Amino acid sequence: MRSFLVVIALFCASCFGTVEVADNFTWVDDLAEEQLQPSPYKIRGGDKLQVTVFKQESLSGEVLVRDDGNVTVPLVGDVVVLGKTPPMASAEIALRLSGTGFIDKPSVSVAVLETRQPSFAVVGEVRQPGSFELQPGTTVLDAVALAGGLSEFAEKERIFVIRKGRTAAPDAAPAPPAPPAAPTPETPPADGAPAPEAVPDAAAAVPPVSNNRVRFSWARLSRSDGKGLRFHVEDGDVIVVE
Repeated sequence: MRSFLVVIALFCASCFGTVEVADNFTWVDDLAEEQLQPSPYKIRGGDKLQVTVFKQESLSGEVLVRDDGNVTVPLVGDVVVLGKTPPMASAEIALRLSGTGFIDKPSVSVAVLETRQPSFAVVGEVRQPGSFELQPGTTVLDAVALAGGLSEFAEKERIFVIRKGRTAAPDAAPAPPAPPAAPTPETPPADGAPAPEAVPDAAAAVPPVSNNRVRFSWARLSRSDGKGLRFHVEDGDVIVVE
């Protein structure tokens, strides 16, 4: 069966990138609570965005994220937004506009108007392996059901979610706080525009990296025991049933 899994992994790699069949993993019940929920949406190539600059209609409008990850914004040209959350893209565009010297303290918002349908894959010992459209709130139990359920050869204690980008880490003691930054004087926004808010780094809220394989027990999933049903499948996840 191991050789079969290697073949499946190679097939999966052709569709979703490199997939490693390895023995390192984190049990879902060992994850920190924040790891159970989907990470914030990150802008993808091909997304259509609405960029709004407060009181600057000529700088606002719809833009398309090109394959190189850039959008073109009047006054500043190309801005890289690929892989950023909409608030992060807003902050980046505002920073670039403020550097032009034409707008004092620009207030920018970015909204996603259109995006491709997110998807995930289920491979290995299921009855109907393949790629499936991702609906909000999909769990591993839902995903296996969409794939027709486990095959008669499935090892019910060896179900894994392989996640790209954001990796999973077990619960850990919080890191010591960083020393406070030196205070800076606040300046009221010009022309009544709302003051730009600090944009938190979404990755900073995620526990330190451990590995990208999260392991599940079918017995615990089927009886709603533990954290398994609070773990949500994300776009690009690959679920492997050994």
